[in-house]
Amino acid sequence: MRRFRNPAIRHDMTRVGRNGSDKLLPRVVAAMSDNIAARRPTPAAVLLIAAWIRWFDVARSGDAVMRLIDTRAEALAEPAAVTDPHRRAELFLARTDIFGAVPDRPRVQRAVGDALAELGRDGVAEVVRRRLLPEFEGSTR
Repeated sequence: MRRFRNPAIRHDMTRVGRNGSDKLLPRVVAAMSDNIAARRPTPAAVLLIAAWIRWFDVARSGDAVMRLIDTRAEALAEPAAVTDPHRRAELFLARTDIFGAVPDRPRVQRAVGDALAELGRDGVAEVVRRRLLPEFEGSTR
């Protein structure tokens, strides 16, 4: 968090967000798997996955502040069009080319579906505040 707050470091969000489907397994799912194995909660990983899936809605609506640039965007158009958030989570998480073998898949799938529903209903700021702020407030870092 300190890095992102540092005004001397520029973060080109298009570069950070580009090809998210290639980045999820090594950067998110791997850490989430370690945390699940250690019986630690994974609210940030779940929310990040849900937000990435939600981005397909925003990009399609034309309300996105940046373009969706992903090599798998066309292949993901069909599952992205599914309106039920839990079914959509199931379809996305079944993509082993993106997520690998998700540990405790039914629980993760349910959590991602719940987060997708909340993002659609309550918006990003509210969901981040509700889901992640308690984690950061309890952190010693």
